[in-house]
Amino acid sequence: TGVCRVLQSDPWIKRMCEILFFLWSQFVRQRIEPLFIQIAQLFDARGRQRICVGGGPDALQSDLANGGRHPARRLALQTLFEIDFNRADAKETWQRGAFRAGLTEEAAAFAWEIVEGVLQHRKDLDREIATLAPEFPIDQMARIDRNVLRIALYELRVSGDAPAGVIIDEAVELAKMFGSEASPKFVNGVLATAVGGGKT
Repeated sequence: TGVCRVLQSDPWIKRMCEILFFLWSQFVRQRIEPLFIQIAQLFDARGRQRICVGGGPDALQSDLANGGRHPARRLALQTLFEIDFNRADAKETWQRGAFRAGLTEEAAAFAWEIVEGVLQHRKDLDREIATLAPEFPIDQMARIDRNVLRIALYELRVSGDAPAGVIIDEAVELAKMFGSEASPKFVNGVLATAVGGGKT
């Protein structure tokens, strides 16, 4: 839409949106997210019973495995965004986020693996993003979009422990959750190109 094009083309508006997102994410992490974690914990046992009835033990195991990775990817994105935004210390930011989100050790470790991997391979990841989306210079791309792409490409190219379809779906969900109206379509298009004609 015209509004999305204006938001993407005006650096000042983009900067203000990123500042507002950062402030909102801090509020959510400190006040709202812990409340939902407590509610989820209260209903955890009942939820597991429903999963077993609907799909059996295999469905439960799959749901738990995937469920642990979605909040982990969300934490990785929030950590990388904060590092991008104010050059915060990576490990301290991750530890604070994992504590506030109430992640399990396994989920928190997976989030750190992503953060550490993206930081180690950032130059290569950014180079590929620039190749896949030449019309959007990496330094002008919205911070959420570029970090969602960095995470997905890291998982596709380096860690390789999840199917491409799952990685793309998760990236699109993160873009819907934290990005602009245009982010999900943009992320999906870039990653579809990466998988369709990408490296092995």
